[in-house]
Amino acid sequence: MLYRSRIKGLGFYVPENVVTNDDLSKLMDTSDEWIQERTGIQQRRHALRGSDTTTSMGVKSEFKKLLKPLKSIKKKLILLYSQPSVPTFISLVAGC
Repeated sequence: MLYRSRIKGLGFYVPENVVTNDDLSKLMDTSDEWIQERTGIQQRRHALRGSDTTTSMGVKSEFKKLLKPLKSIKKKLILLYSQPSVPTFISLVAGC
């Protein structure tokens, strides 16, 4: 039997906690100019301990980005798969 499946969408989520180069310069001997000159990085996102887990961020990504467009589809959703780069708990996959 030939199964036909396709990817209907991709989602992503970045934590809301923004850490700027100026924030880092308060913690260590560096500056915004030094970091930007060498890396091009202006800011980065950090997960908040206890509230941002791979599971919670995956759920935010999947439900906000993928399920809204799927509401108009009449067919049943068979699989919603998510694979974080660092699991919340030690396991092979994290999915729903």
